[in-house]
Amino acid sequence: MGWLSRANFLPSEMNSDHSTVEVTLFRGRRSASKPFKFHNMWIRHPKFLQLVEEEWIDRIYGNDHFRFAKKLKELQKHLKQLNKDEFDDISYKAEDSKRELEEVQMQLDVEPLNMEMREQVPILRKKVLFHAEAE
Repeated sequence: MGWLSRANFLPSEMNSDHSTVEVTLFRGRRSASKPFKFHNMWIRHPKFLQLVEEEWIDRIYGNDHFRFAKKLKELQKHLKQLNKDEFDDISYKAEDSKRELEEVQMQLDVEPLNMEMREQVPILRKKVLFHAEAE
């Protein structure tokens, strides 16, 4: 239980740019957490299938419905963590991966025979595309 509020702005008077506000405070219940929402971008993440497989092989006892619900609940925790780790501030990550690719490409202009950097380019391109699609 906590305090909730509601504000009602009354019309301003003719020759004033101010208006009266009625504020009502009341005790109410706040939602404990946001509802779970599945994001399609998770499917393209390299760890996604591994997370699902690891959760699905766990042994849980009970009837079919209980086991299914319990596995989904556990998977939800891992997906929320994946979302926080990989997709939090996705715009920054998209810019950062793009900058990283550009730096490697510029370095390859200077050292065109550098095999290590040449191998990084397709990996970084995938990363840039992944972040751009998730953005």
